[in-house]
Amino acid sequence: MNRPGAIMMATLATVASIDANGDTPHFADDLPRKNIPYADRPNCLLDLRLPQGETNFPTVVWFHGGGLSGGCRHFIPLSDAGIAQVAVEYRLLGKDAATGGDCIEDAAGAVAVAARPYIEMLVRGKLP
Repeated sequence: MNRPGAIMMATLATVASIDANGDTPHFADDLPRKNIPYADRPNCLLDLRLPQGETNFPTVVWFHGGGLSGGCRHFIPLSDAGIAQVAVEYRLLGKDAATGGDCIEDAAGAVAVAARPYIEMLVRGKLP
C-alpha cells in the first residue's frame, strides 16, 4: 500500500473501532477529520465526518462542482445527522490534471478508500 493509502487506513482505524463481536463500527464523535491523503498525487485529499453514536449508517461521498476545473471540497448540509460524509478534493483540469481521465481516476481512488472498511466487513460476513 502506498504511503497516503496507509495514512488513510490508519486514520480510519483510529476513528472507528469494531465492537467485541466484530459486527459494527462505532465512532467516538462527529468531528471532521481533514486533509486526509487518499492517493500519492497532488490535491488528492478528503475530509471525513462520521455520525456520533451511530452504527450501520449510510455514507455520502461528495465531489464538489466546478466543471472539473474549479471548486474545492466541502461538507454539504444534510437533514439527517446519522449520515457519514466524505468530502473529496481531486486534481483539476488546467492545474494538476492533464485530462478528465485524471479527475475520474482520483474519484475512483477516493471512493475505493472510503468504501474499504465496509467491503472488508462484508467479506467477513459481518454486513448483510
